Order: sequence, then structure tokens, then C-alpha cells
Amino acid sequence: MALLLYLVVTLAIATLWSRFVQRVSVSAVIVLILMPLLFTGRAMLTNRVYAPLDLPFTAEPLRDYARDFGVEHPHDIALSDLHCQIIPWQKAVRHALSQGEWPLWNPFILCGDILAAAAQPAVYDPIQFIGFVLPLPDAVTFGAAMTFFLAAFFTFAFARAHGLGEIASLVAAAGYTFCAMMAFFVAWPLARAWAFLPLVLYGTHRVVRMRRPVILALAFVLVIVAGHPESVLHIVAIGAVYGMALKPSLRSIGLAVAAGITALLLTAVYLLPFADAAPETLEYMIRRELYAPTSYDVIVSAETRRVRMLRTFLPFHGGPPSTPGWDPLSARVGILVMLLGVGAVFVAPRRSWPWALLAVVCLLATFGMKPVAHALHAVPLFDIAINERLAFAAAFAMSMLAAICVAGMASTSTDSNTLLSRCCHCR
Repeated sequence: MALLLYLVVTLAIATLWSRFVQRVSVSAVIVLILMPLLFTGRAMLTNRVYAPLDLPFTAEPLRDYARDFGVEHPHDIALSDLHCQIIPWQKAVRHALSQGEWPLWNPFILCGDILAAAAQPAVYDPIQFIGFVLPLPDAVTFGAAMTFFLAAFFTFAFARAHGLGEIASLVAAAGYTFCAMMAFFVAWPLARAWAFLPLVLYGTHRVVRMRRPVILALAFVLVIVAGHPESVLHIVAIGAVYGMALKPSLRSIGLAVAAGITALLLTAVYLLPFADAAPETLEYMIRRELYAPTSYDVIVSAETRRVRMLRTFLPFHGGPPSTPGWDPLSARVGILVMLLGVGAVFVAPRRSWPWALLAVVCLLATFGMKPVAHALHAVPLFDIAINERLAFAAAFAMSMLAAICVAGMASTSTDSNTLLSRCCHCR
């Protein structure tokens, strides 16, 4: 059922996009739909769940029954938030709706807790709503596959709008979809929000070049309801910088602001309760009272910085996720994408430098290095955000660089073949 729903939804998105926004070839659609199945296909085809549901068997009272349920080697404990937090939240949302109640309150935590206003339950996320037609285990797998697809599809669409060919755009889509940050956080609200980064950039491009703000407003709404406010801050900031780099007119800036205001109004039912509840939480107190005033040299140690740098460039450095103290933050995109990204600077320097600059800035933020990390930590709102998570934007930038390199090499090859053909014709 998860596979069937996935195929229906992805085909609908691709068809509507190709019909009303930007033409996408049938072959590209097929590749983009199949791409996420490299991760989730086994779970979908064998009626399993793409989530660490075996982790409860690592502790009492279920530990003694692990072998009875075929659990020999549980998933890495680094994924524990999924079975302890994210999936129970989704169950609480379903419970509230099954009782005919708006999912505002979670009765399953102590004496009760906020639900919709907690943000990460993603009560208003349309992908989660579509998944309600499935049992929760299947919906978890469906949600992960959709996150991969959205990242791939919108990266492809943005690369095409950037003037790249289909093959090069598919390279960008694969690089971003399969980067370390997306692969690890795919079932979290973080990755769902990150999947819409290329859509925000596409909408920004459309506003500046065509003065059409609808896609940008839609992108803002989808990012907001994905359920991770910190990622909204990062994505909107990147979109704003990208828009200014396009040298927009005053009218374009006004349309972009109008798109943002429209998105805020459409999501006010979620944002206002969150804004009211957030200052009362322990997380906010820790971020505001402890995290923000602390020197960044204390937040990110020299050893953590070194490990993150090496893990970005050297596969599996530092051991698997089960290694004690393992850090999931990594801008790794794979050696092939990285080499192509470096090659882009030489193949198409004028086209590459904005993405190279974004990659460097976000890598410095990920590593916790001066001047970027320290400067961001001094900016309001960013001072309470975990800016090392900008690794996702670094991965996107490197994927775009890889696509530019592929397009540049293809163009060079075409020019060489044309020249050779003319020389042969002259003979």
C-alpha cells in the first residue's frame, strides 16, 4: 500500500508540475520516482518499515523478547529519537483526529503536553495528511520515500531552471537526495524542510526573473508546516541571499515580501500557538540562557571540528553511527560529487562561483570555524540556532557544482565533436 500511494502521489506531483509550471520529460520523471527506492524500496516491496522500530528491544522490558521477534542486531542508537519521539507524535496526531478532536493536545506525556504547537509533530504537513490513509508503520515508510522524492524532484527542477540539461540536473538531484544529512535525518521534520530548499530557490528565481510569486509563497508554506522552525530560518536566509544575488528590482523584492506575508497568514494557525508556547519550553530556555551567551569555541571543540572536517571528505571516518560520541552532522555528498564540484570551478568558473561561495560558507558553519560560525552565532535568532546543520545547504551547493561540471564537460564534448565534424567536412 505504501508503494502504491507513493507512486500515485509522485506521479500526480510530476504531472501537475509538468503541466502548469515546467515541462519534465517522462524519462526524467521515471528516474526521479525510482531514485528514492534505492533507500526505501526494500521496505516497500517486502512489507517492512523504514524506521528503527527494533530499538525498543534494546532495553527492558522488551530486551528479553528480542530474539522471539527476530531482532538480533538492532539499529544504531543514534536513531532513537525516531521511535521515542517522532513516531509517537505522529500516533498522537492520529489518535486526536480519530476522536474527532483537533490535534492540539498530547495526552500520552505525563499529564499532557502541547501537540500542534510543538512544531515537530508537523500537524499541518500535507505529506503526513496524505499518509493518514495508511497504517502508521506504512505511513512512516511512505513519508521517508516522499522526503527523498521531494528533494530529488525540486533539485532537478531548480537545476533545469538554472539552465542545466536533464542529465546534469539528475546528477544534482542524486547528490542532494543521497547526501549524508538527508540520508540520516530523512524521517525527521528537519529533512522534510530541507527537501523544500530547492523549491524556495526555484520560487525566488521565478519571482526575480518572471515576477510570479505563487511558487515562492507555496514553498514558504510547505517549509513552515514541515515542522522545524530552525530550518525555516536557515532556508529563508539562503533564499534571501540567492534572491539578492540575482539583482532583483524593487517590484521583485516587493513580490517576494508579499509571498512571505501570505505564507505567514496561511500558516498563522500553527505559528501563533508555537510562538506563544516556545518561550515556556525547556529547550528555549537552554538555547536562550545557555547556548546563545556561550562562546562558539566552547560549543564546538577543536576535536569535533576536526572529526567533522574529516568525515565530510573521508567516507566513514570516525566509525559507524553506533560509535560512542558519533556526530551525525556532516556535509558529505560522496567523493564523486565532490570531485565534480571541484572540477566545476575550472570547467565553468563564472557559473560556479556563487555555489562555490555558498558551499564554503556553509562548510565553515558546519565545521564551527571562523569567521562564519562565530559571526552567525552573534546574529539574533541565529544565536539560538544550531547553525552546524547548514551542512545540508553545503551538500546542495556541492551537488549544484557537480551538475554544472557535468553540463560543462558535455558542452565541451559537443563543441569538440562539432569542430571535428567541420574539419572532416572540409577534407
